Amino acid sequence: MGKKDGKWQPINVPIGEGMVDFNRYFSLLKKYKINVPVSLHVEHNLGGAEKGRTKITIPEKEVYRRIKKDLLFLKEAWKNA
Repeated sequence: MGKKDGKWQPINVPIGEGMVDFNRYFSLLKKYKINVPVSLHVEHNLGGAEKGRTKITIPEKEVYRRIKKDLLFLKEAWKNA
């Protein structure tokens, strides 16, 4: 979920830019000692790579940069929770 024209819409956005409060979510997992695997699944715009396309519309380095940004966000949110 992301905001479009100031309203929440069912659109794919980078992690941390949507409506999920990851700091709160991760703090609850830690508080209640719930050990679950955390994985990163990317559906926001990666130039078509997010849809499995072999020909993408953005440089490959940009795809990796966007995924790395999401991963770093997850690691930081977990650490700070």
